[in-house]
Amino acid sequence: MQVEKIKIKDLRLWDENSRFPEEYFDQNEKNLVDHFLSVPKYKIENFAKEIVENFDLIPSERIIVWQNELNEWIVMEGNRRICVYKILSDPTLITNEKKKYYFEILSKKIEMNKDYEIECITATREEANRYLTIKHEHSNNEVSWGSTEIANHRKRFGRAKQQDHIKSEISKNIRELNNFPKELIEKVLGAGYITTLYRVLTGKAAADKFGFNLDKKGNLSVKDPTFLDKLKIIALDISQNKKYNEKIFSRLSQQEIGEYIGSIDKNRIEKINEEIKKLPTQQTLEGDKFIIPSQNESPSSPVPNLVKNNIREKRDRKYLIPTEFRLSINNFKVKKIYEELKKAELENVPYLISIAFRVFIELSMNCYLEKHLSLFNLKSDLKQKVLAVADHLEKKFSVPKKLTQGIQCAVKEKNGPLSPEILNAYLHDNKFSPTSSNLLSMWDNVEQFICKVWENIK
Repeated sequence: MQVEKIKIKDLRLWDENSRFPEEYFDQNEKNLVDHFLSVPKYKIENFAKEIVENFDLIPSERIIVWQNELNEWIVMEGNRRICVYKILSDPTLITNEKKKYYFEILSKKIEMNKDYEIECITATREEANRYLTIKHEHSNNEVSWGSTEIANHRKRFGRAKQQDHIKSEISKNIRELNNFPKELIEKVLGAGYITTLYRVLTGKAAADKFGFNLDKKGNLSVKDPTFLDKLKIIALDISQNKKYNEKIFSRLSQQEIGEYIGSIDKNRIEKINEEIKKLPTQQTLEGDKFIIPSQNESPSSPVPNLVKNNIREKRDRKYLIPTEFRLSINNFKVKKIYEELKKAELENVPYLISIAFRVFIELSMNCYLEKHLSLFNLKSDLKQKVLAVADHLEKKFSVPKKLTQGIQCAVKEKNGPLSPEILNAYLHDNKFSPTSSNLLSMWDNVEQFICKVWENIK
């Protein structure tokens, strides 16, 4: 191995990197960049921000490259980092306009162009693969390979076991499912769910029920013609934390897994697409997304019934603020905004409501901060104001931690139920429109918190 300085423009992202599904083989650089940006667990935006803020710490891990027959430098280790370098030096690689704008702003904070030289370790493909195996299969990277990536790596370098081949094929099949939302795919193939998915599908019960068969090259064939339909149902049930025989899927025996697969009948298959459409959605900066329950949330009904949609039942109303809700406000301006919000019909004036709601939340925070935290800088952004108020309510007035922590989490998440980014987009983004369901969701999540805020202002 030798150390060489290589220009960013001369480095090539490795399309056979185990983070890429097989359909990305031989894809151009823009498509590879888009994939990295589209998968939340790769944390490209956060990584880029960290690089800009702490550029002197970047060489803590070396980039490892090898030279192919075309004399191109292929990045074997450090593809996430090189992806960020490439984007910062040329944001036009990004096709998503909102993300492109984010990186254009970041790129102005750092002096980096395509001719910037990166210190790399050059190696043979075999030497680089040995390093990758030691590093990633022992899970010692900050964004470690999961079981899918490990299976892909073993398969591509001729070391795959039978289960590795099955895992690789199953993950590929799930990514190619028709009418299966991307956020559900990423959830079921992500941490906490992928292990359960593989437990259900790589054991003897699934092999017998579906008729799995691997040829000498590791290609999987399936006898059951309805396999992909049933795979969609299994992935959905696991992503929604459903139960079978009153047990979560990770606790099922092989016999119970076989019984569960056998219970998936023609009627369920015919209704699966409608079942998916009825899942609750939430508006985000990237468009409407399905609401994914956390792992400690369970639906109220077992398989195969639909999850009871309490969220939609609660939100079936004309006004943002429920008519029976009462709030005592001692600030004239905030009180008037509140009264107008109670009278405005969502169907008629959603844009006005979204802007007024944003103003109502911030002015409520300002009133509380002026009353109790007079030294707080009111020029701070909305997120900092909400966090400060929630923290003070908990410490000064013993407001339950469950409520304050919920609000703090809601305001920290980019696409959370009280996302400042979304509230600000209502006001400043001429292409981002509010939806009634999302506005109702926001109010429902902030209602108890707002009560505590005004109870403790007087």
